[in-house]
Formats: sequence, structure tokens, C-alpha cells
Amino acid sequence: LVGSVAGQRYWSSMLNLESTITCGIWTPDDQQVYFGTTHGQIIVMDVHGAMVSQVQLCNDVGITAMAWSCEKFKMEEGEESEPGVTNASKRSFVLAVSFQNGFIYLIKSYDDVSPAHINTGLSGSIDMVMEWSNSRELLAVAGTAQTSLNTFDQQGAPIYENILKFYTESGRILYQTRLPNTSATVSALTWGHNDKRLFIATGTQVHIAWVSRRIASLQMLCRLQIQTSIGSERSLPLLPLPSRIRSLIGNLFAQTIRCCVPDLKSVREFVSRPPMCSTRLHCTMIRHDEDPTQNTGICYTLYLEYLGGLVPLLKGKRTSKIRPEFVIFDPQANDSPVFVQYSPEWKSSSGSSQSTTTGQSGRTDSSDSEFEERYRSSPRPLRHRKLRQKKRNQSNGEKYSVNTNIDPDSLDELAYVDTLPEEEKLVEVTSNIWGTKFKIHGLAKTVPANLGQITYKTSLLHLQPRQMTLVITELRDDFPSGPDPTFNPNIFSEDEDDAALHNGSKSNGNTYNLLTNAENQMRATSTVAATHR
Repeated sequence: LVGSVAGQRYWSSMLNLESTITCGIWTPDDQQVYFGTTHGQIIVMDVHGAMVSQVQLCNDVGITAMAWSCEKFKMEEGEESEPGVTNASKRSFVLAVSFQNGFIYLIKSYDDVSPAHINTGLSGSIDMVMEWSNSRELLAVAGTAQTSLNTFDQQGAPIYENILKFYTESGRILYQTRLPNTSATVSALTWGHNDKRLFIATGTQVHIAWVSRRIASLQMLCRLQIQTSIGSERSLPLLPLPSRIRSLIGNLFAQTIRCCVPDLKSVREFVSRPPMCSTRLHCTMIRHDEDPTQNTGICYTLYLEYLGGLVPLLKGKRTSKIRPEFVIFDPQANDSPVFVQYSPEWKSSSGSSQSTTTGQSGRTDSSDSEFEERYRSSPRPLRHRKLRQKKRNQSNGEKYSVNTNIDPDSLDELAYVDTLPEEEKLVEVTSNIWGTKFKIHGLAKTVPANLGQITYKTSLLHLQPRQMTLVITELRDDFPSGPDPTFNPNIFSEDEDDAALHNGSKSNGNTYNLLTNAENQMRATSTVAATHR
């Protein structure tokens, strides 16, 4: 089935095959599509869905993946507006086809009679991944060595020898290295940063390789050795080296994936000011439905996405059942931290480190299944009841402390739950009765009183597109302290447009009267002049 990105269906075809299609890929010129099967065949179809050819590459060995050696995106803006790869019909590309036995064939077209064969020595049936660099020069292949498939440690857990290899277009190997994680297989691989970085995923860890195409200089090798020896950037100022050399060594400690998780003691400042260096933060809002057994409203929690985990930032709640009005609570109302500190041995889903590891949570396989069955249907009401019970205990005088011997089950409950406080208000959102005009009012001293306004307009019978106007105040450190005398969050001019129209009609009427009086005077003057004549 082939369709457009807008959902338009172009064509579909039923293939009567004795095998199963495992992968598919378009040619660089977007004129043909190749399908790989479990019997080692490549099925070629044109852009209209007509069968072109069926080629047998390897007998009874399934094809796992295919990759063309063409650029995936343009690094520079070009003048050509045609889709696909630039001048694809005039250029030659190489198609890498991987099989379940660990071999890779390099072919220039589906009818290539002499493809290059690569014996990677990796297990093709266990997540062997490959991808060409954007420059088409290097083929990165990562997987598990076939010799380590039946290796186990003292506890009986399997040990995987994960290897990364680089090949040229002709199939010659350039370099290979072992990946440090042996507890899981390779699951994904991709190039980035203009082919200067390579990202490899093994289980819950992401490995980042720095790729350099030139032979390293002696100074570079010395810097790498010094970086490995000192281990931390904090020890760099203690080295008896020139400042320029220390600066070059410090560049080796730069992180490709930078941490954007706020400090527990500065969450309020994190949400009240824009991020540094125009960093874009990706967030997710989760709605926590109302519990019928409790007299509470619907809550919304804004989470920061970081390395597959969610970190709670802000919590809001609806305050009125008639108007769409909300309140956003201060995430740092208490002096004590509101987040539970996770131990490295516990199973964490917040992804607070660059390489997230999965440890023993203290539960057996049977308890894991019982835990999943218990929370699979509707986990949120139970979580809310437990959190509200903890808050009632706090209000009754019981002190809440973080216990290092906490049950791992409770940690999983707190993984994506709104553990933010509801004691002090940070921002409120007021609305008119129609829900078409909103005002954002800052209640804390760390934010200005007038944070912005939202106006929502719709036409009768929705004949015209809906319009939304947002006026947002820039958050800076030099905003005036104290309340804004010209801002009232509870007053809405429901007839601003009508008033403007009415004032305009009045002014037009006055202008018409003035013009009428002037015309009458001119007519009277002309009549008097005619009488004198």
C-alpha cells in the first residue's frame, strides 16, 4: 500500500509469494521500490505498482535490512526543488543488503551479477543494524558476535560481545571496536552531526562515537591519553600545562547529549526563565482524570522529556466548573525536595543520566507479572489515592521523609506520577464566561503579574478559520517588582470589538453630519449669489 504524507492512497498491490516481506526501500531516484523477503529474494516494483523483476540473491537465507549509500538529507540549501536525491539518475549508488547469516551484499542495482560479499561475523538474526554515512563513504555495521551467543556469566545471564565495524563502498573493512555494554544486544544505529558522531543503542544505553576521517596527530593521541588518565574535567586546572593545551583537553569532555534536567533546588527558577542559549525543551502534558471518590478537580502535569524519561516540572488544576480557569502551582513550595531520589540499583524511568542502566528491582518474574496485571487496567486512581493519603498524613503532622529502604513497587508508581506540591500558587489563568478570552496572571514574586493574554475567535457556523492571538510577556530578570496597576485579571471587555465598531460608526456619523452641514452652507451661498445676479 503506497500513499502520500497527507493520507492520499496512490496504489496497492497483492503479492502472491511463498515468503514474507521483511523490509522495503525506495531507490534514490524515487522511481522503484525494493522489497526483501525471508527467502533471500528482492522484489522490484515501479512507482505505479507494476512488477518489474524478482531477483534471488541468496537461497533460503532471509533478508533483514537494506540501505542505499545516498545522502538522507541535504546539508546545504540548494536551488533545485525536485524531491529525492540530487541528480540521482546520473549518479551511482551502492545498496547494502544484510542477511540472517551475518553476510552483507553490496550491489549497484537489482540485476548486478557480481555483488561484493562481506562476512561480518555478526549474528544477523539478533538485531544487526547498518547505515551509510551521509557522505556515502562509510558503512557502519553493529551487532553481536556469533561466537558470543552462548556465553553466560556466573548468575546465568547472557553476555553479548557487541562489535562496531566500518566498511567502504567496495566492502573493505577500515576499523572495528567493541562496545562496552555486554548485557544487551545492539538495537539501533544512526549517524549524526555531519558524520562526526555515531549513535549506537544497546538496551537502555546510548553510546556516542566520535568519528574522525584523518589520522590522529601525536598531540591528539596525547590529549586522549591525558583525558583517560585524569577521568574528570575538575582535575584539569591542576595539570601543569599551558592554558591552550588545557582548553583543548577540556573540549574532549564536551557532551554530545547535554543534560537539561533542572536541579532539585532550582526548579522554580528553571520554569520561570527561558533556557540558556535558546535551548529547545521537549515536554509532554499528561492529564490525571478526576477521582469520583474524592472532591478534587482534573490535574495536568507538564513533564520534561529526557532520554526516554519524564521529569515533572509544573502541575495545574482546574478551579472552576463553569469557566475554563486554571491554577498552576509552585513546583518548589517546600524547602525539602519534592522528588524521590533514585538509587542506581533501582529501576528508573526518568533517564537522569546519559546512559540509563537497568538494575535489579528486588522482584521476581512472578511478582513482575502480578505487578503489571495489577496496574495495567487503571493505575491512575490508585496512585492518586495513595498520594492523597500521603498528603493527608503530612497535614496531620506526620513528616514525610525519603527512605532509602523504600519498596521498589512504590518507585515504579512514582515514575510518571505528579509528585509536585499543591501548596503555593505560581500562576493563575482566568477566563470570561464564553471561554474566548484568557489572562495569565503571575502570583509569585519571581514572575511578573501580567504574563500574557489569549484571545480566541470563531465565526458563525465555522465558515471562516478560527483565529487565536497570543500575547506573551518576555520573562527577564529586570521586570518591575510589585503589582501592575493597569492589569486586572478578572475584568474582561466582552464588547471590545463591538465598542470599537460602535465608536467607528459614531465617528462616521459625525463626519456625515459635518459634510451635510457644509453642503447646505454651499447650497445656501450659491442660492444667494444667484439672487444677486
